[in-house]
Amino acid sequence: MNRGRILLNAAVALVVSLAAGFFVLLWLHGKKAGPAQAPPEKPQSSIVVSGSDLSRGTKLDPANLKTAPYFVEAVPQGSFTDVKDLEGRVLMVPLGGNEPVTEAKLFPKGMTGGLEAMISPGMRAVAVKGNKVMGMGGLVLPGARVDVLMTVDSSANPDKEEGRAESKVSKVVLEDVKVLATGAESEKKPSAKGQQLEEASYENYTLEVSPEDGEKLALASHQGQLNFALRNPLDKAVVNTQGANVATNLASFKENAGKGGKSERMVETIRGTTVEKQAVEGPTPLKKQ
Repeated sequence: MNRGRILLNAAVALVVSLAAGFFVLLWLHGKKAGPAQAPPEKPQSSIVVSGSDLSRGTKLDPANLKTAPYFVEAVPQGSFTDVKDLEGRVLMVPLGGNEPVTEAKLFPKGMTGGLEAMISPGMRAVAVKGNKVMGMGGLVLPGARVDVLMTVDSSANPDKEEGRAESKVSKVVLEDVKVLATGAESEKKPSAKGQQLEEASYENYTLEVSPEDGEKLALASHQGQLNFALRNPLDKAVVNTQGANVATNLASFKENAGKGGKSERMVETIRGTTVEKQAVEGPTPLKKQ
């Protein structure tokens, strides 16, 4: 009797435990199958960014700006939320595409842009008059780097040696100068007969120079003739030249001609079976007929 009651209690306990386990499994399965809870979203804000790559001095307008979402905690200081607040402002630094526009990247309000916004701090823009030959047939474009050569009459130079016939001197006066702008203009000049005015065109070249180099450039353009030598923008070497005049050019030509045209006379001396050769200087004697 006791044994049967024990077995009955054990069977009841087993059934109850199995039922409890089954209901726990059903509860866990229902919990897993339920909708997944997404993590809480971080707050965002729309700020103004550049619509494409923009260079220094660009005047901003709705055509080159747009808005993009940024997390509030990542919004740059001094950014803008409305494109209209930036209309007419001028960039002080270049921007890449989708880059936030901040107050620190802009010129002060009131600057209208143009050439003055392209000048680097501490530099000046100086314009000189030239021609298409000086501009290498249109190859000298804004952004190019050039060396400036000056050809001037040195007859008024107090250090000039007396009795020298040549007076023209050509010298590199500025190196690695940035070209800011180029342009063509026309003006009325008297014709050869001096009766009627003719249309004459010339080129303007605006260079970015330091104040000291601006003085050199102004004097060179007033006193002599300018030429540009286009250079590789990666070439930053400074080359100190002595300048060139007629005498140095002719001396260089004579030196090269002498090396190429000099003939050497040889004299052979035969002593028995020995032959000796010796160079002889001086003019070649004429053969007697």
